[in-house]
Amino acid sequence: MQASTQFIEKNNQIFIEYSAKNLSTGRTAKHVRLSNYALGLLEKISHDDQYEIDAILNADIEDEKNGLLEIENFEPEITPQYPISLPSNLTCLTQQSLVTTLVATIHAEPFQPHYRGQPIMKQVQGWDRRLTSYFWPKPDFGVAETETRLRPLLDQAAALQATLRNGQIWTEAEKQSAHQLAEAIFLWGGVPQNNITTEKILAVFKSVNHGKQIERAPMNSGWTKLAAIASASNGPANEHVIWDSRVAHSLLKRLDSILSASGITIPPDYLSHLGHIPGRGGSRTTAKYHINWPNGYQKWSSQFAGSEIVRKIRDELNKNIKLYPVGTSNQGATWTLREVEMVLFMDGY
Repeated sequence: MQASTQFIEKNNQIFIEYSAKNLSTGRTAKHVRLSNYALGLLEKISHDDQYEIDAILNADIEDEKNGLLEIENFEPEITPQYPISLPSNLTCLTQQSLVTTLVATIHAEPFQPHYRGQPIMKQVQGWDRRLTSYFWPKPDFGVAETETRLRPLLDQAAALQATLRNGQIWTEAEKQSAHQLAEAIFLWGGVPQNNITTEKILAVFKSVNHGKQIERAPMNSGWTKLAAIASASNGPANEHVIWDSRVAHSLLKRLDSILSASGITIPPDYLSHLGHIPGRGGSRTTAKYHINWPNGYQKWSSQFAGSEIVRKIRDELNKNIKLYPVGTSNQGATWTLREVEMVLFMDGY
């Protein structure tokens, strides 16, 4: 959060000053965070307002001109769990065997959900139980609540995509719908964006449709969410994942351990565009990789590469659905990209 000195002085019960370093420039500037008193006030406001405020507090903080800010961590530090347990037969890694190993390790390892740096719920094990532990932004907004919130947004995006697939241009009403869609997605993710234009939104839609960045389409921790929702009606082979700091860290920490255990010191060609997305909170701020993964922040190449490997993970799960069921309440169901994304999102905290 940023505020003027006068604003801070008039609200000194609400805000506490701290420093934040910009990852791009390396400069450190004074900023403010909510005090414990202010956090107490949050508990007294309406449920819907709490959701939106909590989403902003738990999301990555970005500056429109300078990018994502690395914020001083006020949560209890979570030590990354390295090395990840791995099978012994890692002498020859193909892309498919890498995905198979990654899926198996996530399934086998116990998982402890955290909220604001503190462990909550019981420890779980298995893809299906990891999915049931998902929440955003608060523990009482789980899988069902998230799906309910996203369903109208997915339908809205599908209607806009139908127009584009028919070779038509958006009407004025559809342009307004696109603006409403983008703002609703950014609100859900806690990543408000400035200067939202029809041109930017359309460029994101075109980029996920054509498999490459079109017309300088923007990309960051907010626009990746629009890309994911916009692509959802394009079919299983073309869906995009939300490639934020948590999903990226989940995959990179595991790929890093698997590749390192195999004696591989640089990413294979098929992973060369996967990129690290800086974030705040949890184990991401203290993560150390063996491999020098590129910076994927604001890069469509990383968005495409991340989406491709998450689709492969989804397909691997569905090839072995008896071993990796979606859950006891979803008998016969197959894994969706959103559900895989939810598991990785929690894993990457």
